[in-house]
Amino acid sequence: MNDAGRWSGAPRIVRPGDVGGAAAFTALAAEGFLRMLWHDHAMAADVPVTPAVRALALFSALSPAARRCVIGRATAVWVHTGAHRPRRADLLVPTGVRIPAPDVGHVAHEARLSPDECVELGPLRVTDVCRTAADVARWLPLSVAAPLLASLASHPCFDGRRANAMLARLHRHRGVRHALTLLESMAPAAAQSGSTTTPGALEPVMR
Repeated sequence: MNDAGRWSGAPRIVRPGDVGGAAAFTALAAEGFLRMLWHDHAMAADVPVTPAVRALALFSALSPAARRCVIGRATAVWVHTGAHRPRRADLLVPTGVRIPAPDVGHVAHEARLSPDECVELGPLRVTDVCRTAADVARWLPLSVAAPLLASLASHPCFDGRRANAMLARLHRHRGVRHALTLLESMAPAAAQSGSTTTPGALEPVMR
């Protein structure tokens, strides 16, 4: 059993070695028997893919040290929505905690995190939808952030007021003003998607 199987109730992650090698793995995916999740980590095609299942696939690919971090930024967007899968996992590490060694599969960032800004999905901790939106708006270039934020705006857990409040905790820190302006622009997308968030809820709490 792989490490991911230690999560109670976990569906089985399938890797090339489980099916006879990379060629067989690719063929099974092409024929629709496997659903690709995180790089060479897949799931049987008949397993419903949820955020917890995506988190499970990512967990299976990470090192033990990386698994103790919080998943955030673009990677959290993918976990929550299934869209825009990044090439590397974004790890958030509390200030003062040792950052995992550099790895081709992940990039680590120091971050201030409150317990109420994270959720447990499968075996991993992930920033919740609102904290994820705040981080994407603050740290990623507009060309990268825009499609990620559009996906988050249609998520049922997105709340513009809460995302802005999270940014307000970082008053005067780098990128906060820009992030608030960018989140404000999400209002039309949220309204068109049928989100319960109204344009007024996206008013910045600071200027």
